[in-house]
Amino acid sequence: MGLIIIFIFANLLIRNPLDKCLEKLFIFESKKSSMIRKIFFSLFFILMSGYSFSQANTWSVKFSDAIVSRYQPTINAMTNKGWEYSNGIILHGMEKVYLQTNNANYLNYIKAYIDTYVDASGNVTGLSSTVDNIQPGILCLFLYEQTGLLKYKTAATNIKNYLLSTSPVNFNKTPDGGYWHKNDGNYNNVMLADGMYMLHPFLAKYGSLFNDSSCFDIATFQMLLFASHAMYSPRTLPKHAWDYSKIQVWADKTTGESTDVWSRGTGWYMMALVDVLQYLPTTHANYSAILSLFQRMAAGVAAAQIATSGLWYQVVDKPTYSGNWIENSGSGMFVYALKKGVDNGWLDSATYTPIINKGWTGLQTYIATLTDGPQIKQFCVASGVVANTAAYIALGKTNCPTSNPPVSGTQHPHGYCAILMAASAMEFAFVNQPPVVSITSPAGGATFTAPALVTINATASDPDGSIARVEFFQGSTKLGEATSSPYTFNWTSVPAGAYSLTAKATDNLGLITTSANIGITVSPASGSTIFSKRIDSGPDDAEEFSNGMVTRTSYALELAYYSSIAGNQVIALRFNNVTIPAGTVIKTAYIQFNASGTNYSTSNLIIKGELSPNSVAFSTATRNLSGRAVTTANAVWTPAPWTIVGEESVNQQTSDLKTIVQEIIGQASWASGNSMSFILTGSATRTAYSFEGSSGKAALLHIEY
Repeated sequence: MGLIIIFIFANLLIRNPLDKCLEKLFIFESKKSSMIRKIFFSLFFILMSGYSFSQANTWSVKFSDAIVSRYQPTINAMTNKGWEYSNGIILHGMEKVYLQTNNANYLNYIKAYIDTYVDASGNVTGLSSTVDNIQPGILCLFLYEQTGLLKYKTAATNIKNYLLSTSPVNFNKTPDGGYWHKNDGNYNNVMLADGMYMLHPFLAKYGSLFNDSSCFDIATFQMLLFASHAMYSPRTLPKHAWDYSKIQVWADKTTGESTDVWSRGTGWYMMALVDVLQYLPTTHANYSAILSLFQRMAAGVAAAQIATSGLWYQVVDKPTYSGNWIENSGSGMFVYALKKGVDNGWLDSATYTPIINKGWTGLQTYIATLTDGPQIKQFCVASGVVANTAAYIALGKTNCPTSNPPVSGTQHPHGYCAILMAASAMEFAFVNQPPVVSITSPAGGATFTAPALVTINATASDPDGSIARVEFFQGSTKLGEATSSPYTFNWTSVPAGAYSLTAKATDNLGLITTSANIGITVSPASGSTIFSKRIDSGPDDAEEFSNGMVTRTSYALELAYYSSIAGNQVIALRFNNVTIPAGTVIKTAYIQFNASGTNYSTSNLIIKGELSPNSVAFSTATRNLSGRAVTTANAVWTPAPWTIVGEESVNQQTSDLKTIVQEIIGQASWASGNSMSFILTGSATRTAYSFEGSSGKAALLHIEY
C-alpha cells in the first residue's frame, strides 16, 4: 500500500503543483482506514524530503540560488547595464526555473529588478532605440501573469508602443522593412540574428496574452525577412548578420550577409523561433513558414554537433578551422531549443533526443563547483559582428562568474542564460499547462429581446503554447468557433428563453479549458409570442429516395443529396402540437438544424409546407412524402458551409418561413395544437442530426407571432 501511495503521489507531482497534489491525496486518503492514514503520512514526509532534495540537486536550482546570493539587491549588481538584455536574459532563464519550482525567491528577485525601472503607473525608465532594451519586456508579461498587477501590463504595452511608434520613429527600418539592430549610427540598415531573440518572443507573447494579432504579423515577418537574407534556402544555418547597404567591413558585397555562422547568434535565433512558435496560433498565415524555418535550422545544428563532446564550435560550420573552440552559450541554447522542439512535437523525438541528451551531457562537463555555487565555463564574451572567421575565433573566452567571489560589473551574462535555459528544459518533466479562457461579454445576467443578436466575446491565452481554437456553447450545444483572435461569435435570431453560455479553449497540444458559465435571458418581443419545438419522435423526420422508397429511421438527414446512385432525395419534417391560434399573424419562422457532418459545397434547397390543416403521420408507402399537397408559398435556402460537427447556429438556420406557416394556419380547419409538416427538396449536400441520431439535436421549429 505504501508503494502504491508513493507511486500515485510521484505521478501527481509530475503533473501538478504541490498544493494540488496534497488536495487530491487528502481527498483519497480521507476515505481510507486509520492504518493507511499512518502509512501515508510516514511515507509522505519521506517522499517530500526526497522531492525537495531532487529539486535542490538540479543545476537549474543551484545556478538560480547562486545568482540570487551573488548579486544583490538585483541582477544589475552583476552587469551594471540597467534596463537591458544582459540582465533580462538571466532573469528570463530564472523565470523558466520558477515555473517548475514555484520558489518565491526567484519571483521576488525578478520583480525587484523590474520594479527598479517600472513605476506604479507602468512607466518604464531606460528605454532606448536598441533591440537590446526591448528584451526585458518579456519579464513584465511574466509578472503580469503571476501577480495580476496592471502596472506590468501597462509597462509591456508601453514597451510595445515604443518599438512600433511611427511618430516619433524610435526604430528605423531597412527599405524592405527590417528593424535596425541599433539606432546609434553604427548599425544603420543592419539586422542581427541576436535581434530575433531580443524582440520577437516578447511580441509573440504579448499578442497571445492580449489578443493582438498585429504582434504575430510583425514578429513572423521580421524573422522570415532576416532568414531570406542570412539563411536563404537550402542553407540550414544563418549567418550572424545582414547589411542592406552592403557597406559594413564584414558584409558580402553581393548579398550583404556577414562571413560566419556564430554559435551564440544562431542560438539566439533558434531560441527565438521556438519561443515564438510557443505563442503563434497554428492558424496564422506564417505559422508553417516559421515552423519550417525552425526545422531547417534544427537539421543544420544537429549536423554540426561535435561527435566527441556533443557540443558546438564557436564558428559552428567550420570544425576544421585552426583554433576553433567549443562555445557553450550557443551550445546551451541549442539544447534548449531542440528539447522544446521535441516536447512540442515540432521535431522527431527518435531523431533528435540522442542529439539533445549528448549535448546536455557535454554541457555539464563544463560546469565547475565554486565555494559559493556553480560556474559555467568557456563561452564567448559579449560581441557584435566581426570581420571574418579568424576574428570570431579570436574573440575571448570567459566563465561565469569569472572569479570567486564574483566581481560586480565585470561579468558576461550569456553563460548564465544558456545554462538556465538548457537546464530548465532538461531537468524537469515537460507538462503542458492548460489554456486560460473567459467570456468577456455578454455579462452574466444580461437580457436581450427576441429575436436577439448575441455577440459572444472571449479572451484566451496559453502559458506555454498557443490557442488552436475557442468554441462557444449554449448548454451542451455548440454554437460555433473562432480559430484566431479576436475570439468572437455572433449568435443570431436567438428565441426567447434562458441560456447558459460557455467558451472552450483548446491549446496547440490539445489541452482544453472551459470558461465559467454566463447566464443570459432573451425576452419575447413586445406584443410577440414565441413557439419553439423540436421533432419529438423518430417517424416525424423522414427521407424519400429518388425511387420513392421512404425511410423514417435514419440517424442523419441528408439535405438533400444522398449518393451518386440514389441522387437527391425529399426530406419531410412533422411538428406536433403546434400551439399557434387560428387567425394569428406570423412575424417570423424558421427551422433550426444541428450539423452532424461537415459540408462545403454550394447548395440550394426549396422549402414548402404540406397544405394540410393537420398533417398526418408519415408512412413508408411509396412516395408518401413527395405525393403530399404543398403550399403555394415557398422559401429558397442557400445554406452557408457547415464546417463544424455539432454546430447549431445561423449557418444551420433556414431562410424565413413565415409565408409558408401563414398559409398553413390560414386554412379553415386549422386549430391550435394541430400538426404541421415541411417538405425540403433541392441539390444541397448538408447532413443534419435526426431524432434517432440525437433527440436533443433534432430539427427545431421556431415561430414568432
